[in-house]
Amino acid sequence: RLLEAIRAGEMDLALSEGYIRSEEFDTELFRRERYIPVCAAGHALPAGKQKLKDLLGERLILREKGSGTKKEMDLFLERTGITTGNLNVIARMNDLESIKKSIVNGLGISILSSRSVNDLLRTKQILVFPLEEAAHKRSFYIVYSKNRILKPHVKQFVQFVRDYYM
Repeated sequence: RLLEAIRAGEMDLALSEGYIRSEEFDTELFRRERYIPVCAAGHALPAGKQKLKDLLGERLILREKGSGTKKEMDLFLERTGITTGNLNVIARMNDLESIKKSIVNGLGISILSSRSVNDLLRTKQILVFPLEEAAHKRSFYIVYSKNRILKPHVKQFVQFVRDYYM
């Protein structure tokens, strides 16, 4: 639908989670997010928990079904041989801020984008744990038509995104 809107001139650009392979559109990477397990600052994990499978017994807070983040987490877990049926999921939430507050209050742990928890990490409200597995990354792209001249304010926005995120 987004590509159709760009094609029709209804939109100048879109943000996409996937790379668009097309002669008709330019697709530029603007952001990569790394997903990491996080817990409350007072939560003590036993020493040596360095593999994702070591976290299976922990109380997990996950995103609701249908969210892009949940789909990404399912892929990440699947690659490490884990299904959500193996997990101790105590809550599913749709709102990122609710998940973060639940973690800070000790309800459980979660796997979140490193960028989304910078504020909590900076204020020492959470801990992140490094894992042996290669970090899962999610990429976002700016997509716009090759066949249209971008308006000056749209070019300025694209340049801002490039400067800020790259």
